[in-house]
Amino acid sequence: MVEFFDTITVWHWWILGIIFLMLELTVPGAYFLWLAISAGIIGAMIWVMPTLSLVYQLLLFSIISVASVTLYLRFRSKTQNALGSQVLNRRAKQYIGYIFTLEETLENGQGKIQLGDTIWSIKGPSCSKGTKLKVVSTEGSTLRVEIIN
Repeated sequence: MVEFFDTITVWHWWILGIIFLMLELTVPGAYFLWLAISAGIIGAMIWVMPTLSLVYQLLLFSIISVASVTLYLRFRSKTQNALGSQVLNRRAKQYIGYIFTLEETLENGQGKIQLGDTIWSIKGPSCSKGTKLKVVSTEGSTLRVEIIN
């Protein structure tokens, strides 16, 4: 049994990395991806330094795995907080700050505009066709606009 642990090679780590990649395909989340990358890094290190002992291999694998998963979780939470929670399932909010030219007259403070593949209701000051408007807020699925000078 001791002889097996003395003969762990590059291929053992790379096979472990492939197993982690297969687990990543079946399990939600991205945790196994980082373990697979860590196993690949250890395999590459053994390729460069074949005399690296098993204790150091396992220690380095543990450190790299914990560090990479921790960094991933921090990055994911920042991007989800910055992007996902603000506009997820609130398509109108993605247009705040958007500037467009009015294609139809805005009468009695109400009108419609096509942005992308959707026709949106807009509210704002009455103005004529060709006026530049900016989306400043939303009310449900209605965009509040103001005139740009």
